Amino acid sequence: HGLACDTIRGVRYVDARGEVQYADADTNPDMLWMARGGGGEFPGIVTEFIVQAFPAPHSLYARDCTFPPEKAKALIKTWVSHLPEMSDPVHQMFTHITMWNSMYVNFPSLCFDCSP
Repeated sequence: HGLACDTIRGVRYVDARGEVQYADADTNPDMLWMARGGGGEFPGIVTEFIVQAFPAPHSLYARDCTFPPEKAKALIKTWVSHLPEMSDPVHQMFTHITMWNSMYVNFPSLCFDCSP
């Protein structure tokens, strides 16, 4: 569903004068923009976030594979060739590759509401 900050619909915050304020798309939209990370430091203390909720997945499958560094090139080539399929919203997948000091290559994947 995108970045967490994109789900923020409103914030209640205490401003520099100690007054409780509210910001959403209609009221103080510039403050909402800042609270969502759009510009510099937020000039207040957020006490409440109003966020968009989404249905929870029925199932979540995780797989974490580790490979020796000599397999990295072949792994990355194969992973890149499957990116269009993995990024299809129907699959609802999250995947990435991590390399640690050339000691090993880690390939964790999550799949929401799909077969393992």
